[in-house]
Parts: sequence; structure tokens; C-alpha cells
Amino acid sequence: MRVDPHRVVELAGRCDEAVQRLVIEWTEASVGLRAAGGHLGEGTAVSGVAQAYAEALDSADEVVWGLAHALEGGVAALIDSARDVSQADEAVAFEIDRAAAGRGRHGGWDEPGHAGEGHGG
Repeated sequence: MRVDPHRVVELAGRCDEAVQRLVIEWTEASVGLRAAGGHLGEGTAVSGVAQAYAEALDSADEVVWGLAHALEGGVAALIDSARDVSQADEAVAFEIDRAAAGRGRHGGWDEPGHAGEGHGG
């Protein structure tokens, strides 16, 4: 199966955009959720709920940031792999062109009976 490195880079770019949107949307939602938690009040009965709410948001922050970091690393690895594949393809194509340049279809192959004498086809 052949993978088009340009397509991989395109898809990785889309993933990167999705991760950025995730972080932006979570940040905006988190601000609103923290404000809502702050409006619960400061009464004794509510302070435990407000504290648990704040801790849950802190945990959610860690999850979102950890996920975003992992996805960014994956996207970067995809792009690096696509570049490696592209460079390898270019190197192979260059070597094939170089080997075939001016030598005909079977350039560089010794004719039967003349192995090692430098006679090309």
C-alpha cells in the first residue's frame, strides 16, 4: 500500500487545527464553568460542593492539556514520517535516474560472457 506523504501532511494539519480548536473551546468553557462554580456561594453547606467542583475542573484541565499535548506529538510524528517518506522517494528516484542516465534500458549490466569487462548493454 502506497501512502501519499502530501496527503498525510494535509491530514496532520487538519488534526492540528482540531487540537487547537479543542484547547480554545475548553479554555472558554473552563472560564465559564469556573465562574459558575464561584457563584455557588460561600455558605458552609455549599463550600464542599464548590471545592469539589473546582477540583473536578482542575482534573479536567489536566486531561484536556495532556490529550492536546499527546495529539500534538502524534501530529508532529506524522509530519516527520511523511517528510522522511518523501525524501526517501526522492532519493530513490534520483538514484534510478542517475543509474539509467545515458545507459539505455539495461544500462550497467554486463553482457553474457563479458562479466566484469565493463561492456554495457
